[in-house]
Amino acid sequence: NSFEEILFNWYHHVLNAFESSPKGANTFYEKHHEHIQNMLKEPVKYLEKKDSFNLLKEEYTKYSKDIEKGRDLLIEVNSYNDNMAKLTIGEIEHYHQSTELLSYLENALDRLGIMLEELDTVTYSIRPSDTMRIPSLPGLSEDGLILTMDRDNALKFDYKNLLSWEHPLVKNIIDVFIQSSLGNVSVQNLSSTEGAYFEFILSLTCQDEFKHESQKYLPYTPVRVLVNAQGKDETKSLSKKKLDSLCAPMPDHHKEKLQYIPKEIYKELSKKAHIIANDRIRVYKKKALEELEKHYQYEFNRVQALKLDTDQKNQLKQDLEKKLESITHSIDKSKVSLDAFRLCFSIPKE
Repeated sequence: NSFEEILFNWYHHVLNAFESSPKGANTFYEKHHEHIQNMLKEPVKYLEKKDSFNLLKEEYTKYSKDIEKGRDLLIEVNSYNDNMAKLTIGEIEHYHQSTELLSYLENALDRLGIMLEELDTVTYSIRPSDTMRIPSLPGLSEDGLILTMDRDNALKFDYKNLLSWEHPLVKNIIDVFIQSSLGNVSVQNLSSTEGAYFEFILSLTCQDEFKHESQKYLPYTPVRVLVNAQGKDETKSLSKKKLDSLCAPMPDHHKEKLQYIPKEIYKELSKKAHIIANDRIRVYKKKALEELEKHYQYEFNRVQALKLDTDQKNQLKQDLEKKLESITHSIDKSKVSLDAFRLCFSIPKE
């Protein structure tokens, strides 16, 4: 007839917590919180009435069965879809076939000063060099790596790594260019036309503690803005592909003259680029919020269809509302930063 006996009956007789993991115990306790507290205050009174625990046990048994039914429906709704799986596999295979990984790797490693050697038609060796432009590359040891693009070849030889876009080394190389200042500034000669163009690559990203959730709806989004020397927006009239075709490498002796360009020009044009990008950024945010609202409306409808009592449904809806509010705030507060800059201008004929 003690406080401890009340707790023992609650955990053992009602929840059966010593023999199995109780389902939804926290929500069930919140529902009967006041009643349990009264039992703890007057243990003798309630221990004499065994029906109190029997009624709670019956109610919890029914409650746990309802949870199981709800989980069965959830599994059914989100279970494997063969058509969708085949479509996804097809998209992945098409991406791998249409994207030249080796070409990207050769270009990236050359810029980093890392050696890439072809050993045979499907095998390559990657090794650090004395002229590397970075102290180290995560995933690349001093001995280097042996890579192959042939899956059967990788299975046959244990020392060969299968080269793919998902390989840690490839991801680390991409991160070097995205997250560091290496390769973020370029100067080129406009060999086929006159004038000067300032190309800004801005990035829109979610950066708060909920970014892992909000990035599902607003992933890393590059925003290209091209302005001329007068600050006029030329983004639509001169695409990146077209601008690339007009550009050529800048002679070294001309690069030295860039230090005399007033910094105020760059600062003013950078502000102008951010203003131009704002309209597109608002569109991206609006689209992300629409996708978020659509997804959570589906979640609310799913919860409503579950075979649960009203209290359980309300609790699940409250959790969804809190999560929706947090992700919405994360998208609203997403930040814009400058990722890369390119200056293209024509060299006066000497």
